[in-house]
Amino acid sequence: MAAYFKIKQLQPDPNYTEFTAYNDHSEYIETLTQDSSIPTDILNEMVERANNDSASHYGLLVHHLQVTSTYTVRLYFFIQYEPDENSQKSPKITKVEYANINRQDDRRLKQFEGKLSYNLEPYNQIHWELEEKFMNGDTTAENRLHWDVSWTNIENAQNNKDTTENTIFLDKGGTTIEYTANDESTYYHYLNKEGYINFQKLSVMQ
Repeated sequence: MAAYFKIKQLQPDPNYTEFTAYNDHSEYIETLTQDSSIPTDILNEMVERANNDSASHYGLLVHHLQVTSTYTVRLYFFIQYEPDENSQKSPKITKVEYANINRQDDRRLKQFEGKLSYNLEPYNQIHWELEEKFMNGDTTAENRLHWDVSWTNIENAQNNKDTTENTIFLDKGGTTIEYTANDESTYYHYLNKEGYINFQKLSVMQ
């Protein structure tokens, strides 16, 4: 059975993040196959990786993001992660397998015209940015662009140390998903948000 986590909130907040850990690869694969947004080629690669690498740990991070007082979307990220066997440190995100926007909430489904960009950054966190507008209309088309990103060892740079060796802290790359709404869609709401998702505040929910 999948383990379930949720970020603690000191005050009620409509924007929060949930985490599901898949203890069984078959459970993870079943979840993937139920997501109709995943292109067939990407889905096949993800399923093949999960079948061939029994040692990997897979999970799902879901960030609830309020667009208006009556409409909330969910940014979701299928990830690989390394758990802490002693439960003294937070798990480490090692790869973002796939991400997208779930635009269906309890009340309505909206389309989106704009882009979602994300990448895995130092300090075990995913940086995401969502910008442009939500629309009233039909199907939204998607186009995925992958890009490279490198990070210098920030601690050495801040301490004015020699950075000629071991300067690359992380080189994971990122993805931008471009969304195009139907020509018949009408404007609903503009949104430009960015944020970070990490394991630092996650706690087990019974």
